[in-house]
Amino acid sequence: MLIDDKRIMDCPRLDNIYVYPVEGNQKEIMKELFWAFYFALHFAGAFLGLIIAINLSTWLGLSMFAFFLVKFMLMMPEIKRYE
Repeated sequence: MLIDDKRIMDCPRLDNIYVYPVEGNQKEIMKELFWAFYFALHFAGAFLGLIIAINLSTWLGLSMFAFFLVKFMLMMPEIKRYE
């Protein structure tokens, strides 16, 4: 199958993309990424609790949901954005 030359010419080129180094302390950046991942795991755990409550065990799922939801809500004020 041949590719149309006009379609190739319409595609944007990637020659003008530059990668700039991230400014700031590398440890602080990794710490922020870790806390973002940890925060997302709380939400995923709460959602998994709902799935378990619907499909497997009601009490186990609801207790997982409540536990991770409380942890998620307690962590909300601690989220900071470094500038």
